[in-house]
Amino acid sequence: MNFTKSKKITLVFIIAMMVSIPFIHAFSTFVPGMVAIQLDKDDAIINASETLQENIPEISVIEYGSFKYHLMAHRIIQPLVWIGHGDEVGITINEERQS
Repeated sequence: MNFTKSKKITLVFIIAMMVSIPFIHAFSTFVPGMVAIQLDKDDAIINASETLQENIPEISVIEYGSFKYHLMAHRIIQPLVWIGHGDEVGITINEERQS
């Protein structure tokens, strides 16, 4: 079977689309459930996270900037709980002040 260049390109495109569709679907589907995001990793934030999990067992706690955060954050549909430190100047994320 002799394919022309345009047929090869079309075939590669069709195969790429078939392979990528499940990934597109997986990364565009909304994430249900309650989620809390830890902005830092100190004792007070860890204690707050544990208290949330004790009182709301179905809540998922993820770390800001983690692989899981980057996979889920843009797809979460429930209200989020942000756990961190801050004042009138800004918040602290991973030990850095954000204004």
